Amino acid sequence: GTLGDPRGRHNALRCRGIAQPHLHSTTVNQDHSSTPGHMTNNPDNDAGKAHFKARRFAEAIECFTRAHASLPNDALVLGNRSAAYSSLGQHSKALADAQAAVALDYAYVKGYYRQATALLALDRAAEAAQAASAGLNLEPRNGQMAALKDQAMARLAAQRAEESEGSGEGSDDDDDEAE
Repeated sequence: GTLGDPRGRHNALRCRGIAQPHLHSTTVNQDHSSTPGHMTNNPDNDAGKAHFKARRFAEAIECFTRAHASLPNDALVLGNRSAAYSSLGQHSKALADAQAAVALDYAYVKGYYRQATALLALDRAAEAAQAASAGLNLEPRNGQMAALKDQAMARLAAQRAEESEGSGEGSDDDDDEAE
């Protein structure tokens, strides 16, 4: 006989069962502890972070979804779920969560990073550059955000070059320099 599939267990047990005691400290993220869009610890969010760290992204999503149900206005929970969706290649869902997180807390810099990452994966380079720019407006020295913006701008330039090549010879009235 088989012992049964652990995925068949009740979601609450799986989410709450993995939460580690040290994750319940009161100083989770000092940058966001007093920000309205970031609530206190939640066992489901903590379990989701543990699953994410262990690269169990589907389980992380389940836990973050439960955390979101109990803390619908917490931008961090949506940002965490966005990262998990992105890790599974579900970039449209990752984008939706990142956008919702930023709508809850416009100062949530990681939300812009998650948006830009998802938009790049969806081949929407111009929007990715805009999202990264919004993040850089809030945190100008963020090197990861700057690198992401550079990546988006490079992709955008390549897309525009492809479009102008594919538009047919002689149809580009803006570029007369090499004739």
